[in-house]
Amino acid sequence: MLLENAHKADLEDNLIPDELRRFDGFMEPEMYSASTALFRSRDFQLTVFDVNRKTFENVLGVDLIYWDVTHDVFTMVQYKRFERQNDGSGLVGRWAYHRKEDIAKQLAQMPKLTNHPTTSHDWRMTQSPFWFKFLNGDAARTQDGRLLSGMYVPADYLRLAMEDGSRFRRGHNMAFASTTTPSGT
Repeated sequence: MLLENAHKADLEDNLIPDELRRFDGFMEPEMYSASTALFRSRDFQLTVFDVNRKTFENVLGVDLIYWDVTHDVFTMVQYKRFERQNDGSGLVGRWAYHRKEDIAKQLAQMPKLTNHPTTSHDWRMTQSPFWFKFLNGDAARTQDGRLLSGMYVPADYLRLAMEDGSRFRRGHNMAFASTTTPSGT
């Protein structure tokens, strides 16, 4: 019984190294160290760096850095683990993130970029390479080699949501909550 439910107790620090070794379910990572993985195919190369609890996290506010070597593009992701909300706020059984001050701190560490694309080659879906990924606490229960299931939120959007309070539901506590019902739980 204990082992059957162990995944429900995974902490954020447990999920990040697991995410480092995952990509599309087909490519196996080449591990350069315990914190650096390379995914490679004939015409694609992606290097992933785990910088959780290291200097880069303190400077950039992120846990994993994805470097698309082929296109020389960086994507930087701060991971947050949702927790079950059982406080009578009407979201019982849903996953939520309550530590608004942690998000504010990491957003403050993430540089606000002012570079604008000058060519179509430079254009990106979002100007900023900074993202948050919110994961359910049981995200690692599926061992299929694909990225952990979660909700990606652009840091620039989250900055606005923090300012206007629109994504933090009021209840017993402030929380950023998933609006989807978790599967299999």
